[in-house]
Amino acid sequence: MRKLKSRGISLQISTRNALILEVSRRRDASTGYKLCRQVFGLDDVSVDKIKPNVNTFNLMMVSFYRKGKTEMVERIWREMDEEVGCVPNAYSYSVLMETYFGRGMMIEAEKIWEKMRLKRVVYDVVAYNTMIGGLCSNLEVTKAKELYGEMGSRQIDCTSLTYDHLVRGYCKVKDVDSAMVVYREMKRKSFEAESLTIESLVEELCDDNKERAVEAAEIVKEAVRESEFLPSQKCYELLIKRLCVKGKMDRALSIQAEMVGRGFKPNQETSNAFIDGYGRAGDEDTSSLLAIEMAESLKLIAEEEYN
Repeated sequence: MRKLKSRGISLQISTRNALILEVSRRRDASTGYKLCRQVFGLDDVSVDKIKPNVNTFNLMMVSFYRKGKTEMVERIWREMDEEVGCVPNAYSYSVLMETYFGRGMMIEAEKIWEKMRLKRVVYDVVAYNTMIGGLCSNLEVTKAKELYGEMGSRQIDCTSLTYDHLVRGYCKVKDVDSAMVVYREMKRKSFEAESLTIESLVEELCDDNKERAVEAAEIVKEAVRESEFLPSQKCYELLIKRLCVKGKMDRALSIQAEMVGRGFKPNQETSNAFIDGYGRAGDEDTSSLLAIEMAESLKLIAEEEYN
């Protein structure tokens, strides 16, 4: 930079921003921030008067947010307004709202949303998704659903993330019926749910009070077939245990075979689930045989650990 300045070469803002972004990625956000102040001469009134633009501040805010340094996000927001006089855009507001939601500061996040309205900043899909996600994380699903409806009235197309937030939000408040309605709407629009969304649905459907393990198994089967969803071991084990409780032994065996095929090993809990399941189904012979096999397996493991 010094060599360029000595030759009278002044880099465009986009070039400076690209340099700051690359340094932030390769080094860290703090180094990128120092470079930002240097290349724009924010600490030296004698240099050229090219000021950073909103994209400069946005990339710095995002860099610090991703590192969990939320206090720096607020600092850069203040510098954007007070030091440079740069007008934030919808994305700037979204990053700040996400920062507040991440710290559990829901009231502050909602104030930023209201500030956007007062300043007539047009809400875009990123802003809506940020608010919907933050509200759902804080169990305010009713408010989130209202914003979802508002998106439709303003003809703002939802993204898969919009639906992911809502499905997981309903699962958090134990309203699995509403979660399923949103999930079916998501599927109807050909969006693929995130793995966390599917596993949240499975967990709620397999809840002791709901006993909808067969429905959960169908969701997993469909997701594996239609998308790149790979169930976790926890997901497989939960399905197996709840299917065994329902007496769906063949289905549980099929899922265990799939689980093993993906490299997961059955544990004592799943073995006990099969033993109890066959016992409840009246198949005492199979139940007893599995109990003997499990006892022998545990004995071998104990001997290996002892030796």
